[in-house]
Amino acid sequence: MFAIGKKLFIFLIFFTGMHLQVAIAAIKGDLVVYTNRGDLIDNGSFKKWIAAFKNKYPTFGDIKLKRSDNFEVESVKLFAARQYGDVTLIPENLPKDVYPNYFEPLNNLGLSKHLYFADAWAYQGKEYAYSQGVSVEGLVYNKAVFKKLGLDVPQTLTELYKAAAVLKQNGVTPLSLNIGSAWPLQQWDKAPVLIAGNANYYNEMLKNEAPYVKNGAFAQSLNIPFTFYQKGWSEDNIIDDNWENSKAQFVKGKAAMYFLGSWVIPQLIDKGLASKDVGFAPFPFTNNTKTVGLVNKDWGLGVSRYSKNKIAAKAWLKFLLTESDFADMSGFIPTDKRKKPNLRQMREFQSYQPEMIQAKSPSFQFIRLTNMAGIDFMRGGYIRNIILSSDFDMAINYWDRRWALALKNGDDQ
Repeated sequence: MFAIGKKLFIFLIFFTGMHLQVAIAAIKGDLVVYTNRGDLIDNGSFKKWIAAFKNKYPTFGDIKLKRSDNFEVESVKLFAARQYGDVTLIPENLPKDVYPNYFEPLNNLGLSKHLYFADAWAYQGKEYAYSQGVSVEGLVYNKAVFKKLGLDVPQTLTELYKAAAVLKQNGVTPLSLNIGSAWPLQQWDKAPVLIAGNANYYNEMLKNEAPYVKNGAFAQSLNIPFTFYQKGWSEDNIIDDNWENSKAQFVKGKAAMYFLGSWVIPQLIDKGLASKDVGFAPFPFTNNTKTVGLVNKDWGLGVSRYSKNKIAAKAWLKFLLTESDFADMSGFIPTDKRKKPNLRQMREFQSYQPEMIQAKSPSFQFIRLTNMAGIDFMRGGYIRNIILSSDFDMAINYWDRRWALALKNGDDQ
């Protein structure tokens, strides 16, 4: 044992079952942490959490935050150079069989039974990442704008389109798609799960040569943003990254709706919109009056295999998920099932009594085939091409052909 100040710390790491017990003094060194939550850097939340972590572990050094607005793209060079920090985000299109090459297993943190989506980034029995939060996908709307124009919350697709027409007539952008930013378009890759009412929809696509066929779940989903754009019901700027400006427009009442996860709600409040004016309801994808909601994992957080301070990195990850208010500040349901969400918007969402679907993670084979087909799944590029096309059916058929070819070639390998 070693005396440090007035406290005694034991430099031991030992296991109890699969639960890693770490002495306080073992949490030392500095960390580089990648995050997509620049808003939580800007509003001081990360500064608060880092201070609390350093107070808990006085031998720890410091955390250098690396903010990324488009990690899927940036990660290609970062991973090739092994420069992705100590705690990092997990690219969605990274095949699971390469996880051991990049990340440390997290099973010994003893969190598996307490977390949503604990096995989402598992490979051969080892868990390489945990979701930084659990997002509910839905219709985010400006209550003040709706009240001013006498609009009710749309509960069918027809009602949604009627509301959009009224909003447009009154000089309000009905639905911010963020076509130029591209990544927010990933929502329309999520919607087919809800439309089909099938949590395992992606993996069952492996048996389907034409998943984008007309009237299928994907076609129904993608036709919604296509319709909004064609009718002039989305933002005018489709070239530039308009993400931050879209939030400002929403706060000012110049834009009225998003289809996004609950994580955007605190960002709108931080921008100056009163919490009482941020509404959240199930998104009406069809004219079926049955309401559905999607519980989805957010970005996975993992620890780099090349970290020089792996013990501290795991401690930070555990602290963020189980001891901080990261989930509430992010608009999430906490990943840790033992914690309860505090957002009033969640209560509104639940008042519609939706059937909640927990999407299953896409398999390695699914990700491999989307890559082969040139479908940048959950990144929005191919969806942007569909939205901007002049012929929806032709665009959908193109991706059906690409998928069928990838499916054939994948089976031949």
